[in-house]
Amino acid sequence: MAEKVSQRRVEKAIEQKRVPSTAAIANHPIHPIFVNFPIGLLYGALGADLAFWWTGDPFWARGAFWLIAGGLAGGLLAALSGFTDFLTIRYARQQVGAWSHFLAAIAVISLATANLLWRWEDTAAPVLPWGLVLSFDTAALLAFTGWLGGKLTFRHLIGSYIEEEEKQRLAEEAVKSASPPPETR
Repeated sequence: MAEKVSQRRVEKAIEQKRVPSTAAIANHPIHPIFVNFPIGLLYGALGADLAFWWTGDPFWARGAFWLIAGGLAGGLLAALSGFTDFLTIRYARQQVGAWSHFLAAIAVISLATANLLWRWEDTAAPVLPWGLVLSFDTAALLAFTGWLGGKLTFRHLIGSYIEEEEKQRLAEEAVKSASPPPETR
């Protein structure tokens, strides 16, 4: 059964049109490079807020402030590269998931901006409860946004490509796995 599933995946990968990223360097899309940093930084801000709640140490509140600032800066770079693909790839704009990813990413950037501005004058006082709530909401929406982005990449093959050599190898593997095993007596 597993062989048939993988064979179907190989055949689908060969048949389905892959849609390369228009914001890419040497066929490697830029958006997936940039999204890692804001994801880590914004989740780190939630962790720092939780540590501040637990310990009351203002170090954690200052750390969360700077993690949010870095996450917002990185998020804007990731948004710029993602928006470039969104605007220049017609197939992407035809996908409901792409629109959902786009709007959810705007919401994440908006929440992170609100969180940063909320803490601008004093990094510690606004953390409880609203800074923590904003950090949690940002992290939850970020998880949903990342899931949508993964679906665009792995299901709709947006931002992916296949080399001709790999295409040939996959085709040969599909033929080998499709041939019946030799009979034994």
